[in-house]
Amino acid sequence: MQPQNAPPPSFNWLFLILWTLATAAGWLVGFLLIDVSPLGESSFGLTIGIAQWLILRSRIPNAYWWILATAVGWIVGRLLAIGFFPPEYGILAGSAIGAAMGSFQWLILRRYVNRAYWWIIMSLLGWLWAMTGVLGLNLIGVVAGVITGFALDFLFRQPRPTPPNDLNPPTGHPPP
Repeated sequence: MQPQNAPPPSFNWLFLILWTLATAAGWLVGFLLIDVSPLGESSFGLTIGIAQWLILRSRIPNAYWWILATAVGWIVGRLLAIGFFPPEYGILAGSAIGAAMGSFQWLILRRYVNRAYWWIIMSLLGWLWAMTGVLGLNLIGVVAGVITGFALDFLFRQPRPTPPNDLNPPTGHPPP
């Protein structure tokens, strides 16, 4: 917790760059695996989750849950997009995927940051904007990474006072 007179922490540009690179790399690898992987389109969620986990593991305890949350969120979002939106409305597919991934990832973030609900909104907006393809298919991961990276850095500057310890596996010993 910060003292009241302390200036707010400054923006972490290195985190933004690493997060953007991770998201873009996850998107690219998912794109390359889409036709060769038995996972098909769900490879996007898995590869993005793994790449982002590499960045988050130093900031969030048990960050490996991020991989599962991202993969499940991608699958749920994609199923929603297929079920409710015609293919020509890619922007709505992006919003469904972003909202679903953000919701599953929120389950993890809410334990560590205040106002974690903003993550769902920013994930929705990030993937919505990215899936417009306004900068091209190859830059979808970059666009989503920049938007969500800004949001995540902002949230990390508002940590919860003491994160709950309920994701840690039981050790068999009573707490001290």
